[in-house]
Amino acid sequence: KTTRELRRLQTWYNPTLTDMGEVAFVGGTDDLYENPEKFQGAWNHPEEVERKQWRLAILKEFKDMEEKKVWRKFKIADIPKDRRLIGCRWVNKRKRNGVYRARLVALGYSQIPGVDFTESFAPVILDVTFRLICFLILWHDWIAEIVDIETAFLYGDLEEEIFMKIPPGYEVVVNKQVNREKECVLLIKTIYGLSQFARQFYKKL
Repeated sequence: KTTRELRRLQTWYNPTLTDMGEVAFVGGTDDLYENPEKFQGAWNHPEEVERKQWRLAILKEFKDMEEKKVWRKFKIADIPKDRRLIGCRWVNKRKRNGVYRARLVALGYSQIPGVDFTESFAPVILDVTFRLICFLILWHDWIAEIVDIETAFLYGDLEEEIFMKIPPGYEVVVNKQVNREKECVLLIKTIYGLSQFARQFYKKL
């Protein structure tokens, strides 16, 4: 049993792949589907079923950001002269378990070190340590609880002022007109792609 359980930890597990009553294991993490690269590709997907799922995923991302008050509108003319307006893009991925995930990701490579962020290191458990803990749990028959925090990085509080371009598709999803030449957003919470997003979530946790 222990060997079987350890094997499960090392593979992707989906019991719905077989009707034979056996557990299905699929190794590897390569994508099986072609994911839309941009907002328009997902929002206006040619296949109706796919289009519906992508739109739901995008709407959920915008809703989560709105509920957590991730940003507020800001005038580009009021941005300090020594600051840079960073971009953002959508990363869409259909997972092997059928879940559609749309993430708005900041282009963190355009952040200015020492201005947009100072520290970016966040402690992360080593893979071998995690596997050792899992082994001890199985060996001693302990009860373990795994906690998954959805949209985890949206909880981090930003300590710097970071200005970002209006996200692609904002007018379509929020149904509000924006002037991209005069308006941007001031980030209040961290989002995926920022250099310090993992560090700020760790501090919040």
